[in-house]
Amino acid sequence: MMRREWEVITAAERDLDDRLAVGLIGGTGVGKSTLINALAGAEISRSGDRRPTTHRVIVYRHRSTKLPESIPRGDLSEPEVLHETRALERVILLDFPDFDSVEASHHEILGRHFPHLDVLIVLVDDVKYADLRLYALLRKLPQAPENLHGVLNKIDRLEARYPARSKQVAGEILDDFAAKLEAHAGLKLARGELLALSARNALLHRSKGEACDSGDFDRLVAGLEEYRAEKRRRAAKELNLEVRKLALFSKLRTVGLEQKKAERVDHSALEIHRRRTEFERLLSEISPAILSRRERNRLVSSKLGRTASKLGFPVDLLVTAAGHLPWRRAVGEESVELGALRVRQHYKPYLDSLKNLRRELSMDLAEVAPVAGLDSFEDSLPDVGMELERCVSDRLDRLPARSRLRNHSLAAGVTLFWIWTVVHPGVDATLRRLAGETGSTWGSVIRELFLAVLSSLSPLSMVSFIVSLGVAYAITTVLVWARRVQAIEAGVTEAEELVRDRVRSVGFRTLDVALSVISRWRGERAELASLVGEEKPVTP
Repeated sequence: MMRREWEVITAAERDLDDRLAVGLIGGTGVGKSTLINALAGAEISRSGDRRPTTHRVIVYRHRSTKLPESIPRGDLSEPEVLHETRALERVILLDFPDFDSVEASHHEILGRHFPHLDVLIVLVDDVKYADLRLYALLRKLPQAPENLHGVLNKIDRLEARYPARSKQVAGEILDDFAAKLEAHAGLKLARGELLALSARNALLHRSKGEACDSGDFDRLVAGLEEYRAEKRRRAAKELNLEVRKLALFSKLRTVGLEQKKAERVDHSALEIHRRRTEFERLLSEISPAILSRRERNRLVSSKLGRTASKLGFPVDLLVTAAGHLPWRRAVGEESVELGALRVRQHYKPYLDSLKNLRRELSMDLAEVAPVAGLDSFEDSLPDVGMELERCVSDRLDRLPARSRLRNHSLAAGVTLFWIWTVVHPGVDATLRRLAGETGSTWGSVIRELFLAVLSSLSPLSMVSFIVSLGVAYAITTVLVWARRVQAIEAGVTEAEELVRDRVRSVGFRTLDVALSVISRWRGERAELASLVGEEKPVTP
């Protein structure tokens, strides 16, 4: 939030720290460690140590000077390098990873630390100063140009290469460096503000206590020592805060308060509300049924065939046989794609309208309030096949547990009835005879009963029994079939409704996200207007 940024700036103005955070950036092999040692006048950093592979920020500070709380700790190398150089007592040097590294994290580290730096030393050599990646990095600086020091190192290499005109060559490089800073980074530095030196020679002389004769090294030291004065430190910090305020106000007017952009956002909001009604209409015109009747029959046949073994003999055989009837088998052999592609085909008018809206929103809100993820909505379309499998299985599992013995109950009743019809005439005749006679033995009674029952077992009664038993199992099979078919059909319908709800949510989630972004942008815009003390948005 820009209001939060404004509060941070004003808080920093009220409480200016008396320590100076100096950042040192440069490419691989430009001599940053050597320059740090030269500034300290002693070997506080080993040249080439952990380079060019270091991924963290190396901190050099005086033992009595604590690191400011505002500097992020997560990127700092441990332990910090402590020294006792009085000239750098209030100056904290932060040596950043090489900007020209292939590691993308190096640029992220620089971006996190730039707002907390007071002074920046940009170290280059006769090759690295022309690297366009350096200028792309400097374009993002929040520091005032007055707090930027451009330093050309390794002029001793120029002296060896051009003995007669090394100073002229160094001057030409600095002229070109200044021109590139202005052209590619928007930093207009006077030629006299750019320094040329040899950190290696400076370290050699200073470590021996000799006067340093290494180009503009003494000027760099004098410039840094000026920051020891509290007034100079405050001036450097205030310059940076002023630059941040100007950048914020520029953003307020050119990004947040431009009336044309507000009108574009209003148009997008109206279009979103209009499309909401259109989406509802398109959905109402599209049937929820994704599967055709033949595809439903195929699914029913397939599911019943796979679950028939749970029904018990002979119902399982009848169900399986019914699933392999010629017309059922033909349907079952068809191959149907039931993935997300099928959903896209079925809801094509709705999804095409959604795609057009997303394209329009991307164009209208690209510079104002970009909506993330507008092109990836098709990845969230459901797989109808997976939904069908889950819903149908769930419906079948909900059916009350039916014992295999229960599937024989009707047949058992038919059998008992047939037995009674066979036994009853003989029993009745035998009982009547016993009632009219005396002196009969149990053996004669049983024999006469058996003969009476045997006489009742005619071919017609046997055929009627077999037919009745078959009808009983057929009725049981039809009841079981109908019940399971109803559950499978209900599962298919439920799955299609769930897919429809998911497809609907894809579109309306886009509308809700876009409206949320617009609402947030409007809120920020109102805050910006109040921040600059304007009751109404201003057109620059």
